[in-house]
Amino acid sequence: MSPRELSPEASAERWDEFTLAALRDRHPLAWLTDRWDAELSLYWRIMDNAPAHGRILEIGAGAGPNLLWLAARGYRCVGVEYRPKVVAAAKRLASQFDLDIGYGVGDAFELSGYRGFDVVFSVGMVELWKRDVTVRALREQAACATTVIAVVPTPHTHLTGEITDERFYRHRELRAIARDAGLTDVRSFGYGTIPDRRGRVARYAIPHALTRLIQDRSRVLSMAQGIIGRGSPA
Repeated sequence: MSPRELSPEASAERWDEFTLAALRDRHPLAWLTDRWDAELSLYWRIMDNAPAHGRILEIGAGAGPNLLWLAARGYRCVGVEYRPKVVAAAKRLASQFDLDIGYGVGDAFELSGYRGFDVVFSVGMVELWKRDVTVRALREQAACATTVIAVVPTPHTHLTGEITDERFYRHRELRAIARDAGLTDVRSFGYGTIPDRRGRVARYAIPHALTRLIQDRSRVLSMAQGIIGRGSPA
């Protein structure tokens, strides 16, 4: 499945619509609870790699659903996003929940102002670039934190909407990219219930531990997959 290249302008407009339409068309809590349910497995992995009240950085934070969940549990959170209108929406949402989250407009390839974090992570971002660009982005993140986590979609994404410029990787390919970016102790994982018959069977008929083992070793039952590696913070 080959990605369809989008111009920077088209990609930015798509991201604005994807991020802001949910807040425009639905009650924020309806959208947030759906996002939190989908990403819960990721949150536990982040917490496994960050001390209590540790510092967490998200690159490509969007309107901030992930950082809201983490900040509510006492983590000191910062989000970087390249679209000013998306940053403004994230700040408004954090204010509504009275959570102190530092959002800023920034460039994923210039993170020199973000150092000393316990975990840096991204969700649904690095698959939008060619391999060498993805390596560069992960190398930049590796300088920010002790632990780097990057999540990308699996091809099952087609069950939820249109696929355009996403690239899909097998676990071994994603691990190779992470190692080329200088990450060490790299391991992969998968999560997320597929919205079809296979997902329903896995959710209700297969023991959770077995489902997680399958997800961590393949993309068969996963909506998302990711890597965790050790960074080399400056």
